[in-house]
Amino acid sequence: MSGKKTYKTHIVIICLLIALMPMFAGRAAFAENDGTTGEGGAAASGEQHAEEPKEEPGPESNTGDGTEEQARTEQNGDDELQEEEDQRDPSENPGGDGSDGQADKPDDGTSFDDSVFTAEDGKPVIKSAAALVYCRNTGETICAKGTEKKLSPLGLTKLMTALLAAQKLPLDQDITVSAAAASQDSPKLGLVEGETVSAERLLYALMLQSSNDAAYALAESISGTEADFVALMNSTAANIGCRNTWFAGITGTVTDVSAEYTTAKDLLEIAKLAYGNETLLKIAGTDSYEMPATNMSDARQLTQTVTLVTDGRDGYAGGCMGYASDSRMNLSMYYRQNGLDLITIVLGAKTVRVNAETDTLIDYAAANVNGITVVKAGRNMGKARVGHGAETRVDVLTSQDCIVYLPRQGSKDLIRTETVINTDVEAPVKAGDVVGKCRIYVADELVNEIDLVAGSDVETGWLPSYIGISNRASVIASVVIFLVLLLLLVRNINIARSRRRRRRLRRDKALEIARHELEEEQRRRKRR
Repeated sequence: MSGKKTYKTHIVIICLLIALMPMFAGRAAFAENDGTTGEGGAAASGEQHAEEPKEEPGPESNTGDGTEEQARTEQNGDDELQEEEDQRDPSENPGGDGSDGQADKPDDGTSFDDSVFTAEDGKPVIKSAAALVYCRNTGETICAKGTEKKLSPLGLTKLMTALLAAQKLPLDQDITVSAAAASQDSPKLGLVEGETVSAERLLYALMLQSSNDAAYALAESISGTEADFVALMNSTAANIGCRNTWFAGITGTVTDVSAEYTTAKDLLEIAKLAYGNETLLKIAGTDSYEMPATNMSDARQLTQTVTLVTDGRDGYAGGCMGYASDSRMNLSMYYRQNGLDLITIVLGAKTVRVNAETDTLIDYAAANVNGITVVKAGRNMGKARVGHGAETRVDVLTSQDCIVYLPRQGSKDLIRTETVINTDVEAPVKAGDVVGKCRIYVADELVNEIDLVAGSDVETGWLPSYIGISNRASVIASVVIFLVLLLLLVRNINIARSRRRRRRLRRDKALEIARHELEEEQRRRKRR
């Protein structure tokens, strides 16, 4: 019996071991997959371990307020991001040239730093050598990279040339083209020595097609010689605060950055003045211009070469660009949309990326500049008088939100609105037709203007509308006149009936009297 009990005990122990084996196997697998070390296992079972001391930063890791580190990021890019960019597939390179992140070349005016710029708080990634977006409303630079880096201005030199020409030459002044101007390299208008062209038409050629010969002719008409005009350019740059700018020519064809250079920050100062000139901004935002025939040429058709003006989003009001020989370019744009005025400067960008980077800067600025909605879309601003209309007046509504962007220290008390409703509105009018303007002023400066539109359709009215009577008023007047005439008719009928009745009564009364008299007479005769 004892042997059988021992045998049964062994069987029970074996069964228990077999049943517990999956549990031990599962815990072992869990520990292996989770990477748990011996210390970790002890911690999981409730054992406490002292926290490892953190490494204290040494003296060299102190960055103060972070300004120096941010400046290094702006100038040279983030090394870790650059390393990540270098590891990307060349086919993913936005420039499309298959470059694989080679080391930067020294600046010689035609090769640029291609570092990646990543600002904090979701700011855009900019691959160009330098870039910024500036809000003219608030006076703030919203986002910037490498703004103090000296680079070749290339064709953006012509912003200064155009600015001086607009300031110093009457638009209708005729300019005779010299041999030196006619001999300029491309891009050029094709001016001929002895040809006479007005300053305004040369400005169109300069701003729309970046014409070197037009720029040279304008410069000569101001200063007489190229050297004197370049001296004027440099003195003007110094006067407006461009401390890191030096011009060596009129057209921006000097690509040696040691001889001619500027910075994004300095170009912003030039762009403020150039785009602040309404004549230049109008010219820079023109899609095409037909230049009339001259004494030595037939009419010329000028086409805008800044594609963001012709094919970009709504809001690009003008721009200026310049190319380098290594598929790099500079681009400056002026953006104006619903009261928001922005200036962008992009230097040393790959040609295929420059428009996208400009759009990115605009998007970021538009999303991060706080505006005040002064008037909401659809607000009734009054009524416009409609000539010859089925209705003499129509509701006037705002076509969109009207937004104002104030400087940081600006007060809302400085904002005022002005409603201007057209006085020459003629039927027919369709809902949405522009019938006026809503203007917003800040401290008496016009900062925004939106269309006022008709709130409903107004068809051409009937003949009375020519004397200012609407169709509805005509109907009402007709009904009133009809009722008045009807009342008069009824009254006249009643009067006529009354008269006939009175005459009949008088006649009947007279007959009654005569009959009584006759009867009295007969009675008297009988008594006799």
